[in-house]
Parts: sequence; structure tokens; C-alpha cells
Amino acid sequence: MGVQHRKEERHMAKNLIEDLKDGLCLVKFQSLKSGGEREIEATLDPTHIPNHFVMNQRDDSDKILMYNCTFGKWEDIQKDTILEWTKL
Repeated sequence: MGVQHRKEERHMAKNLIEDLKDGLCLVKFQSLKSGGEREIEATLDPTHIPNHFVMNQRDDSDKILMYNCTFGKWEDIQKDTILEWTKL
């Protein structure tokens, strides 16, 4: 059963990474610090990142690195805290 959950999580991560590479996404997740829900406008699209930085990452990692467009900084979000995302 744990293996199935990991496969689903990996599939989710792959889809989110693809959407982030395509442009802006509104990502909702549960904060590990406060426990509350947070939303950030994020991307992996180089046209929205200073110096057109390109980040390649694996979908089997525990975290997904994304650029927070609102605050102009990189965020590493733990996959199991991601609640949903919307392409903007």
C-alpha cells in the first residue's frame, strides 16, 4: 500500500513539474512551520525567472523546487504537503 502512495505522489510531482515548466501556477500547500495552508504563485519557466535560470529536477525527490514569483525567491516544497495547484 505504501508503494502505491509513492507512485501516486511521483505521478503528481511529474505533472506539477511539467505545469511549472510551462508557466505560472498557483500552488496550495500546507506549511511545515505553521501548519496552515499557503498559496504561492510559482514557476519553473525560465522566462519568469531572473537570469532565465533553468532548474532540472527529478520527480522521485521528497521536495519540489520552484521559483516563488511573488517574493522572488526559490522554495522547496515537500511533495506530501501539496494540496493542489492551478495553471495561471
